[in-house]
Amino acid sequence: MIMPVLGGAEAFAQIREFDPNAKVILSSGYASQEAVQEVLSNGACGFIAKPHRIPVIAQAIRNVLDGKPI
Repeated sequence: MIMPVLGGAEAFAQIREFDPNAKVILSSGYASQEAVQEVLSNGACGFIAKPHRIPVIAQAIRNVLDGKPI
C-alpha cells in the first residue's frame, strides 16, 4: 500500500484501467484500515498484513484463483 512513487490505491487504479478483470491482493505493514477498506471496496481481492510467509501468500493466491475469500 505504501510505495515510493505510486501508492497502493493509485497502483490498483492503474492496474484496473489496464485490465478491469485483474485479480489484486494488497499487502502492507503500515496501511490504515480505511485505506485498505477503500481499495477492497473498489474490487481488490483481499489484504495480507506484513510480515507474512511464502505459504500465506501462496494460499492467498490459490484462494483468489479458486474464487474463495482470502
